[in-house]
Amino acid sequence: IARMLAGAEITAEARAAAGHVFDGAETDKDGTVDAKELKGRLSKKDLKAADTDSDGTLDRKEYLALVEQRFKAADPDSDGTLDAKELKTPAGRSLLQLLK
Repeated sequence: IARMLAGAEITAEARAAAGHVFDGAETDKDGTVDAKELKGRLSKKDLKAADTDSDGTLDRKEYLALVEQRFKAADPDSDGTLDAKELKTPAGRSLLQLLK
């Protein structure tokens, strides 16, 4: 994932990578991921903050919104791309943790 995101724009490529991770984590095929399915990718506090409908899970839309939020946080120069240096920052590592 890091190699895919290095130089990637938050466009179809990054969203597709995030969608692939969501699909792989979403093991019970109910259309959402919970803390158990996320396997440490997200703290309970962060899960609750990203859970806009307060159902204790993230649907695809909520998950992708969180990925985009973390991508933007890791992109301090707002150029829409992440280089290797940006991916090594705390914000970049947070994004990579979510996408592992």
